[in-house]
Amino acid sequence: MQISGENSLIIVGAWNPAILNPQWICHEILGLPEGEEMPIQMEFAAVPGAPPRVTIDDVTYIPAMDRLNLYPKEFSVEKLTSVENQASRILEILPHTPIQAFGQNFEFIEQEPSADQMRIFDLQGNRIQECEFVQDQRSVDIKQSYSLDDCILNINQISQEGSLIVKFNFHYEVENADEARQRLGNTFSRNLRRAIEFLELYDAVPDGLNLAEILEERVG
Repeated sequence: MQISGENSLIIVGAWNPAILNPQWICHEILGLPEGEEMPIQMEFAAVPGAPPRVTIDDVTYIPAMDRLNLYPKEFSVEKLTSVENQASRILEILPHTPIQAFGQNFEFIEQEPSADQMRIFDLQGNRIQECEFVQDQRSVDIKQSYSLDDCILNINQISQEGSLIVKFNFHYEVENADEARQRLGNTFSRNLRRAIEFLELYDAVPDGLNLAEILEERVG
């Protein structure tokens, strides 16, 4: 099972994207001294009005009016902690930004799932294919939501074209930027551990991750 590129920390609120420009991120968030520069990659969306993607130090920022997305390119505890610290610094500098929620998304894909891993999609009582106009099944998307001790966990398990896709969303409701800062710490790596522990129930161990480091502190 592989971790996909759709993994992020998201802060939902009323943002001013003009403030969150590359130079501001470099100097105010990453602490780059004035007069110094660092590599910046800009990608502009083909859709009019869509926010640009700004990549600095292996983290991609997508500042929109209603949310700020941060996508780390590396999934080590050090990098996830760095992304958390950057998000916390943004909330500290912009304390009056109305914030409603934050969370993390993780996505994994298994191109050749086992029969046991796909057993969840054997939906009892599903008679849709008895309709004469229905042909082949293209996909199945099972959505579940659970209360955890500190947040809401939303899980999508998708069967699509022979592949198994599992998406995790850890959602935290907050009242303001200060509460978001207080609750944000250590959640990114902790929730990645939680996601991996769920996958282990299905004997689906992700490739390409330093599991020994990530799972060093198991979630109780």
